[in-house]
Amino acid sequence: MMDQGTSGVDLDLSGLASELGEAAGAGYRAAQKRERLVEVER
Repeated sequence: MMDQGTSGVDLDLSGLASELGEAAGAGYRAAQKRERLVEVER
């Protein structure tokens, strides 16, 4: 296994939850409908 290093830059995510608001919650979110973007002939 490789040792994981750091870049030496601290990453503070403590304010992220307040910026994201409801999106940061751990609640259930219904799946999005997937739309076919490209038609492929078979």
